[in-house]
Amino acid sequence: MWYVSYPECGLRKHARWATGAGSIHGSLRRMRFGVCYYPEQWPEDRWAIDAAAMVDLGLELVRIGEFAWAKMEPTRDSFDWGWLDRAIETLSSAGLGVVLGTPTATPPVWLMREHPEIMSVASDGRPRPYGSRRHTCPTSERFREESVRIVTAMVERYGDDEGVVAWQIDNEPGNHDSARCWCDPCQNAFTEWLERRYGTIASLNDAWGAEFWSTTYPDFESIVLPKPTVTSHSPSLLLAHRRFAADQVISGLEAQAEIIAAGAPAHPFTSNLYFGDRELNPRRVAGIGGLASCDAYPQGTSGPIEARFNLALHRSAAPTAWVMEHQAGRINWTERNAHVGEGQVAQWMREAAAEGMDAFLFFRWRAGRSGQEQYHTGLLDHHGEPGPSYEEIRKTIGELADATPTDAPRAALLWDIEDLWSIDSEVHAPGATHSALTL
Repeated sequence: MWYVSYPECGLRKHARWATGAGSIHGSLRRMRFGVCYYPEQWPEDRWAIDAAAMVDLGLELVRIGEFAWAKMEPTRDSFDWGWLDRAIETLSSAGLGVVLGTPTATPPVWLMREHPEIMSVASDGRPRPYGSRRHTCPTSERFREESVRIVTAMVERYGDDEGVVAWQIDNEPGNHDSARCWCDPCQNAFTEWLERRYGTIASLNDAWGAEFWSTTYPDFESIVLPKPTVTSHSPSLLLAHRRFAADQVISGLEAQAEIIAAGAPAHPFTSNLYFGDRELNPRRVAGIGGLASCDAYPQGTSGPIEARFNLALHRSAAPTAWVMEHQAGRINWTERNAHVGEGQVAQWMREAAAEGMDAFLFFRWRAGRSGQEQYHTGLLDHHGEPGPSYEEIRKTIGELADATPTDAPRAALLWDIEDLWSIDSEVHAPGATHSALTL
């Protein structure tokens, strides 16, 4: 079975079946393996040791940089590229291809203090403080300018670097409910977005059935973002907010993509989506750079069927598709972080290969000894010794090097994110979802 997603509601339009390598994975290419690495967390004399071990394990790709804005720019316009130059050189000299991430998911503290207006605002009207990640407003013009500034500096430095083989734009856009913001600039932008979409307030009132509950709007300025109220908002307002928010995030990603496309034309680029998120259409995000990528954590889903569904969904989104992050063992952020038994990681690797994924990167190389996500399993443990799945991964990489193409799928499932948003706004059964769990 394979999956197709549509940027608009496909049930009300003529179906457009996907074509090319992204739609049928009968011509399976060899899947490359890699890992996410954070050289900024480890002593520099350890980097070459890690790089050699990665190659020995059979890895070919390594993603770095996506959380390191403060390391790249400790203070405004004072860039420190030396450490990143040496990290890229160390990794590439060992034979690894570097996937360089833009760090816009983690703006530095000095920037947040300098421009607190870029902070995201929750539905209750309270700012979402810095100290975590993805705490910025997607609409903020100031944050757009700052993002363009850091990405431009990175591309000027590494746009023609032979050690860099691909770029990742941002990290998990929309994750943690970060696509939607309730600040004043978002309110103003939402008003303008509605007017462009509907043309007249009469058209909007008619489309939304606003007569019920006397929600007829006299003008576009009277439509407020859906903050918590006594009971339910109009489902049309909720859907409009989801559409608007997705557009804002996509616009920010496109601004970064333009810089990379112009300054690093030899490098493919992508933006990774956590495959349990519901904020962005994977096909639309993949269309920005022509490469789909997802972060796959099977233990973070509702079960193995949904995990496989999401792999297939992202595989259908573009001619080339990567798993940019995958758990190498127990994760750290679910309510119950279950043990990962022997053979389970190998099974996940084989499932990704069966779905035709072109690359598969583990998160992360070594378990962190400080900061967030300390209890997330790495390929190496906290002491730098091989973790529980290390040899299992080595063996499975060797097995999959000789993988044969899978059979062409014989069925398709129509998937539409706007249908999913509609279900979210009018839930009639606990746990109802627009995924394989409903099949």
